Amino acid sequence: MREALSLFVERMKKPDMAPARDSLTRWLQTTLQDEFSETNMDFEEGPTMLFDKRFKKYEDLLEYEAIQKGRKEGQRLALQDVLSARGIAITNKISEKINAADVVQLSVWTRELARGQTPDDLLTAASHPGA
Repeated sequence: MREALSLFVERMKKPDMAPARDSLTRWLQTTLQDEFSETNMDFEEGPTMLFDKRFKKYEDLLEYEAIQKGRKEGQRLALQDVLSARGIAITNKISEKINAADVVQLSVWTRELARGQTPDDLLTAASHPGA
């Protein structure tokens, strides 16, 4: 996440991004003024300060990532349980779709399958239906 944030900040420093950078700086200053009241935050330090404040130490970030992975694994298992309960074999194609999906998509699929939607209709959709 920190690497992506650094790339984003570098891109936002480019001259063609000045209008977006100004808007984002104003947004950061007004939206986060309570968290950063002790400093005059500019664009170069703002996103990094926000990140550092949100994840005070590296262990917090690792814990957050582990929680997200755990949620995804739980959603994946729940979806597979619903498929199995409906007597649906988990083919390679279905398995690939499940493994590539994010937590939100897995949750949507599980709910829709539990409501009776067929896997062929549901798992071939490209977007987050009902999300």
